[in-house]
Amino acid sequence: MGPDLITEEVHLSSDGLEPEEPERGPRRVVSELVQRNRARGISARFLLCDDGHLYVEERGLRGERRYDVHISFLVPDPQRRIVIASLWFYLFAAAGGLAVVSSLAAASPLAAYAPGVLVPATVIFGTLAAVFFLTLLHRSRIAQSFRSRTGGIDLVQLMAGRPSRKALRGFLAQMRKAILAAERRFADPARQLAAELSEHRRLFEAGILDQPGYELAKARILRSHNHA
Repeated sequence: MGPDLITEEVHLSSDGLEPEEPERGPRRVVSELVQRNRARGISARFLLCDDGHLYVEERGLRGERRYDVHISFLVPDPQRRIVIASLWFYLFAAAGGLAVVSSLAAASPLAAYAPGVLVPATVIFGTLAAVFFLTLLHRSRIAQSFRSRTGGIDLVQLMAGRPSRKALRGFLAQMRKAILAAERRFADPARQLAAELSEHRRLFEAGILDQPGYELAKARILRSHNHA
């Protein structure tokens, strides 16, 4: 553990409170959800267990990853947001920009220096932009994300409406019930913040959170602790 992480623990343990490690023992699956998006080549499996953890298995074009999150640190109601297919967005923006530039050039005196080139180029770039835009709409998706309570970072992301709206609603209802029950284990706010920071650090060290996300969550937790 690096010096900066030790400093964080000392900061949050100034009241003599150490972050609690969630108990791990034999677990029973309370609810299960399997989601697939064949268009994007991704799938995910979520196991809500009675040990207070949500176990996640994700498979996609970038490989496979498995992790778990202690649900007491999650906000019980997920947020809906659009996940943009970034590659196709950049291609659409580039083709659209080139179409605009070539169109403006074709209507300017510059057209005399490239006769018969700028107009076809405008058509080609415009067509590509339209294709990339349609692909962008097809590849992008609506997600429902569970954020950390104080860190405010997306820790769990589910696909909206999959495998069906009824199945998803049932799983989300079980998640909400379990989260509200799990959060009662922290009677002391300072202990809860220390444990949440420890959970974010664990996910960061496991490669689930990136550096900017972890730093943002850490700053929010420490700020909340200082104001408590």
